[in-house]
Amino acid sequence: MTDAAVAIPEQAQIVAHYELFAHVMAASFSGIPLTTVFLPAGFDGPVTRVSQLHKPVPASIPTVDVTTRSGTHQYIALTASSLLWRAHDYGIGFESWSPVAGDPARARFGRIAVEPAGRASLEMLRAATEAVLGQLERLGLGAVLVLDGPGLVVWIPFDDAPDYERLRAWLHAVVDATCAAVPGLFERGRNEPPDRIRLSVRTNAPGQGTSLPYSLRCLPGLPVVTPIRRDELAVIEPETLTMDGAAERLRRVGDVFAAEVVRVGLQRFAGLGWRSLDKLGMTNWALGVTRETGPLFEFVPRAEVIQVAYQVLSDGKPRSADEIIDAAIALGVWPKDKSRKYLYVMLKMYVEKTLARGREPLIVQDPDRRFRLNHSPDDNPEPKVAAPWVVPKASIARLRATSTGKDSEAFELAVCEAFVPLGFTTAHVGGNENPDGYADAALGPLGYRFMIECKTSAKLMQRPDIFEAAKYREQFGAQYAIIIAPVFGDDKVIADECHTHGVSAWSVEDLCRLLELRATALEVRPMFEPGIAENARAEIEWQRGHGAAKRAAVVCDGLVEAGWNAQLAAADFHAPAQAPLLTEDAGMLLVDEYLRNHGSHTPCTRGEIRDAFAYLTHPRVGLAAWTDASRGAIVIAHS
Repeated sequence: MTDAAVAIPEQAQIVAHYELFAHVMAASFSGIPLTTVFLPAGFDGPVTRVSQLHKPVPASIPTVDVTTRSGTHQYIALTASSLLWRAHDYGIGFESWSPVAGDPARARFGRIAVEPAGRASLEMLRAATEAVLGQLERLGLGAVLVLDGPGLVVWIPFDDAPDYERLRAWLHAVVDATCAAVPGLFERGRNEPPDRIRLSVRTNAPGQGTSLPYSLRCLPGLPVVTPIRRDELAVIEPETLTMDGAAERLRRVGDVFAAEVVRVGLQRFAGLGWRSLDKLGMTNWALGVTRETGPLFEFVPRAEVIQVAYQVLSDGKPRSADEIIDAAIALGVWPKDKSRKYLYVMLKMYVEKTLARGREPLIVQDPDRRFRLNHSPDDNPEPKVAAPWVVPKASIARLRATSTGKDSEAFELAVCEAFVPLGFTTAHVGGNENPDGYADAALGPLGYRFMIECKTSAKLMQRPDIFEAAKYREQFGAQYAIIIAPVFGDDKVIADECHTHGVSAWSVEDLCRLLELRATALEVRPMFEPGIAENARAEIEWQRGHGAAKRAAVVCDGLVEAGWNAQLAAADFHAPAQAPLLTEDAGMLLVDEYLRNHGSHTPCTRGEIRDAFAYLTHPRVGLAAWTDASRGAIVIAHS
């Protein structure tokens, strides 16, 4: 038993909590150094944190060596077993700086704590969190929100394991940019001014700690450190999710933290650094942050220009010395007192001195005398970051306003405009003896055309002359025809006439809802079949939340979670050469068990496992890798 430990009345419930959540926590944080939080004198006394080990632990409890400024220390490594061992030893909460497993000096996550100070309100906390997320989105980054005490922590996943010093400097810059963007919301110094929101990145360092998701806080009521989705930010209050409701929430929404990390996808810290600050409208010098220079270049005196060259060449494109300098000048990082010849001489010196020491230089020179990083050249453009969908509220407002007015042409134009964001090209025709318009789905060989007939009315449309919608279909080579009005009356009569004339009846709300959903021309095609379009729209909405995409995500989730846990278990028994293979058959067995454990009675298919293998091993995803060129089995890269 730990010397500082003491049982509190809720200890049995605490153990039961971790019996449920230990495997969930281990799925995201297996192998990282663990700090345990105790209450030696109960809730009325101080909190005690135990990190470094000074006594032997059971052989079944793994440990990890951590080097900090005070030396190298031994920590417990997080596994489901070590969490339960500590919980039985009267531990209550668990913390870590959340590095990558196997390297405590490099980060798996960057973290920004958003904390209310004084009388700062819940609304201020939510606005501050949105401000942080907004700055990250400007950099093309996603994050996971975790309620922690009276505030929350923004967890930013990185897949390339940045070192903490550079990560912390960059996080400071992001925090400063956020505070500068909304100056009336945040502190400028500790409690200065009072009753504001405080942003902190202090715990992004080896040996520091942030409460881990699903851990308990040492506070009365035992609130749970709870990951939430962004849409829950506006409705869930900090410290209201306690141990008593944690099991029900897990059953209802699953492992939100792991799901959000998967949603965020692959993110790399490399290439952010000082360049990202320009996107936030700030410079490093103004923030007092040292520019990220890439690796430290040894063996070369006055290596500042080498570091500048590394920054310029980090996009993977080879350049001559003059081209490097031109790019550096454009970025504002070239030292004004250095000549052009100076860079060439220093680069040559760096390469020669590095090779003379028996090491591989990070910058090399090609036969054409251009310099590049010591990797295969990369002449690809930067991949685009998916822009968040902005609902076209102006288009929706025009649809609703013109549909009940007397200007029929204005309504026709509004309808044609509204179909464009859905992936259609539209043409307004109008006038007597003409259709109101038509639209083409820009889907290549899957493209189609439909005619548009618009009806304005301030009341229910009972007899809207549906045949007019189909009148020009053959003349314009269209496959479908729609009639759109504010609201239709007798569904039976309307549906019968639609089937007679091969027309689909759309309400204005049908089209508005598609704009809100960011529907596509591909998925809305069933709505053009003869009849009432609302029925097909309801099916589209259901499929969005419960259809093939959800099923594919669940199969991938099960494969990653169960496969990773199986690999961890196998590592205790088998050398790598003898490790069992995660083949299609093994994947089916693991996913079927995962589905059963989560209340699903629909077994997975071999095709679903093949699709999941292809998705998880795709370079854009990188959650798994093929074991060899035969592509008969995969390994899970991380949970």
